[in-house]
Amino acid sequence: MLEKITDDILRIKVPFADIYTTVCIVNAPCGVVLFDTATTARDVDGYIAPAFEKLNLKPDYVFISHNHGDHSGGLPR
Repeated sequence: MLEKITDDILRIKVPFADIYTTVCIVNAPCGVVLFDTATTARDVDGYIAPAFEKLNLKPDYVFISHNHGDHSGGLPR
């Protein structure tokens, strides 16, 4: 579930309850930024890591927009 927003921003739609949590990959001048980490290690392994593998990228930075579990829960992974 990878969606191009702009040339430098990609959205990963991660299922959460009956909606989606948005996680973004941002190609910034400072490097590749993972913007939020979804809810669980399962989200990271099932959605985020495969997106990075598909794009042949690795995150240089992780940015957490706010401390709600659906945005920061995957951070320990």
